[in-house]
Amino acid sequence: MNTKVLRFGIVGCGVAANFHVKALGNFEDTELYGVYDAYKAGAESFAQKYGVKVYESFEEMLSDENIDAVTICTPSGLHAEQAIKAIRANKHVLIEKPLATEIEDAEKVYEEAKKYNKIVDVVAQLRLSKSVRRIKKALTEERLGKITLVELQMVYYRSDEYYNSAPWRGTFKMDGGGAMMNQGIHGMDLLLYLFGPAENTFGFAETAVRKIETEDTAAAVIKFKSGALCTVSATTSVYPGSPRRLRICGTKGTIVLTEDSISEWSVMGEDPDKYVRESHYTSFDKPEAIPESAHNGVVRDFADAILKNREPVSTAKDGYNAVSLIKSIYKASKEKNIQIPEFI
Repeated sequence: MNTKVLRFGIVGCGVAANFHVKALGNFEDTELYGVYDAYKAGAESFAQKYGVKVYESFEEMLSDENIDAVTICTPSGLHAEQAIKAIRANKHVLIEKPLATEIEDAEKVYEEAKKYNKIVDVVAQLRLSKSVRRIKKALTEERLGKITLVELQMVYYRSDEYYNSAPWRGTFKMDGGGAMMNQGIHGMDLLLYLFGPAENTFGFAETAVRKIETEDTAAAVIKFKSGALCTVSATTSVYPGSPRRLRICGTKGTIVLTEDSISEWSVMGEDPDKYVRESHYTSFDKPEAIPESAHNGVVRDFADAILKNREPVSTAKDGYNAVSLIKSIYKASKEKNIQIPEFI
């Protein structure tokens, strides 16, 4: 039986692109066809390494009918514009987080995806984690009782050298935000995936240590429509940093997720040994230290969404909601209390 092979083009040949190439090579129905990067020498080196075509421009890639889908691995400030161009060129789109750096641009991507009937998937690998799925199931079945308090801690370390390594890092135009938007968006998306829409927030976002535009330290409180209250702390300014930690507290149990692994399962009448395991993530202090398996799941889900004509686990709507939540916290930091726009 002949299997449709999806041919991908990657724009942006930095660290993230390597994860996507390796993931594409793990499946018989996906392959990397070509790449483009504004830094031509980098694109040529990348293409030679993987034996694929180099495009002279992003537009040339989009005009190639051999390309079925485009993976966007460029700086965040380019995501929305490039996604919209790809959608209008009849390509499906897989985007590294965030979907956009502004709420309005995120909404445009969402609307264009609907208009052109294209699959748009935002990389949110935690949604595909086995541990996260187990927690989601427990919450859906109300095994923790009423959820009253949630704590999300994202205490990371990024050095001055990290920010100085690329001029766009730590800028609102190209990064969209700091500790919450760049480093913390996976945790923020996870909150929405597990607990549903948020309705109100307040908090503080400060540039405490690093010489950057965006925040390196932030704290917020979020109220979900379900009634649960959540505290969030996010930073890149402390040494040595620690793994992301999500604590979920309910009237019948408490679960703690450390990175992508369950480190505590204290639920009435349930055996914790069935769920608890050690986390091996180290990206809290090494941004490139992401397990390859994380992108395997994302690429597989995206490809299946295209081949089976279904929504991916993380849609453009989800990407919009994550950006909306974080931007609302930034606005609350200036205005002290702000109503979150209605989610789409």
